[in-house]
Order: sequence, then C-alpha cells, then structure tokens
Amino acid sequence: MRWLLGIVLILIMLFCIYGVLATFEPGGNALAFRYGYILIGGLCFLGALALGWSTRKDNSAK
Repeated sequence: MRWLLGIVLILIMLFCIYGVLATFEPGGNALAFRYGYILIGGLCFLGALALGWSTRKDNSAK
C-alpha cells in the first residue's frame, strides 16, 4: 500500500513540475500559481521521500 501512495505522490509532483513550467507564460497572477505548484510539489516530494526511507516496524516480537 505504501508503494501505491508513493507513486501517487510522485505523479502529483510531476504534474506540479509541469504546472510550474506552464506558469512562465505571460498572464495575470501566474506568480501565485507558481508558488502554489512549488509548495504542493515540494510537499509531495518530501512525502514520497519519507515513505521510501521509513522502516517497517516488526510486530513479530509480541
């Protein structure tokens, strides 16, 4: 289940990278969208990183 959540987070992060690149088009308030994409993409990256580095707890010692 963790790998599925990791894949979803990575897909959202890739979409945010595309969104950041798309906000370089001239427009009204593109800067606000750019910051939003950077924030959400960064959080998804950190979440996927945390899922990849977290260790599974061993419950067999009970």
